[in-house]
Amino acid sequence: FGFENVTLGSADLYLHWGKVKVPITIEFDRHEVTLDQYRKELDGLAGFNQAAWGAAARYCMQNNINLDEAMVWIDKALNMNGGNNFNNKAVKAGLLTAEGKQEEGDKLIADAFDGATEAELNTYGYQLMGQGRLDDAIKIFEMNIEKFPDSWNVYDSLGEALNNKGEKKAAVAN
Repeated sequence: FGFENVTLGSADLYLHWGKVKVPITIEFDRHEVTLDQYRKELDGLAGFNQAAWGAAARYCMQNNINLDEAMVWIDKALNMNGGNNFNNKAVKAGLLTAEGKQEEGDKLIADAFDGATEAELNTYGYQLMGQGRLDDAIKIFEMNIEKFPDSWNVYDSLGEALNNKGEKKAAVAN
């Protein structure tokens, strides 16, 4: 037996013996499976950790699903000990943008830039790219270069964004 034709929502399980091969298609809603797992974990021990609530909300934001519950989750993370951090604010800003409140989201995250690490800014830049906000992502990557000029990764990320925008020369330079 084995699996083939694996996608994010299905797979073909096959049973193979000699010259006989019998496929069985298995389909599932990966988002519902993932959300159900998050809900179970958040009701247990993981629910005492702000990072778990933030991760659940980030999954929803990145996949543009379950935004109302995700907003509840990120607010819970932000209000927990250690949860009022850049990563959670970035998720909330992304959720606000998905709800059509980009200005409110941008204000929330702008207040958090000063204390952000290189990795946090980088992740936020990719979040913006995922939301189709390429020019805003480029600004974040440029800010990251100003703050962390000795990191190769900040140049790589800017180069990727510039390449996605079609600015090949600038991408290669970075």
